Amino acid sequence: MWCNFFGILGLCGALLLSLYIEVVDRKEPCILCLLQRASILMIALGLYWNLSFGVRIRHYAFSLASALLGLFQSLWQGGGYVPQFITTVLSWKFEQKMYVWSFVIFSLSLICLIGLLAFYEREKPAPMRMRRIASGLLLCVMLLCSWSAWHQKM
Repeated sequence: MWCNFFGILGLCGALLLSLYIEVVDRKEPCILCLLQRASILMIALGLYWNLSFGVRIRHYAFSLASALLGLFQSLWQGGGYVPQFITTVLSWKFEQKMYVWSFVIFSLSLICLIGLLAFYEREKPAPMRMRRIASGLLLCVMLLCSWSAWHQKM
């Protein structure tokens, strides 16, 4: 239960950091960046379902599918820059390359979700206070991401 809560906090933190970079550095995200944000939100949504309805394998399956989708999106975006992508990952000089950060976030999400599935135990829903904190944070981040996507000039 706590792992799901901290997973939501970490994923929302990553999204807030990407929104901060967008606003402060005035870098408009591309369509693939917006899709990667949606995938991160879907991972967090699956973890939130574990808090709300109790830990279930189908919630982890939803999060795993979302993490795989996001991983493929980040690889697709970085695929046009394969030599730069590989050297950036190996040198850990990520700077402002959001597709590399997305790749790292999705890879870590997959590893953590597989670990949670390995130690799966059916649990009851989380306490109301934990659900309220998670739902409030998730709702705020969803609204900010929606504003960011709507604000783009397409």
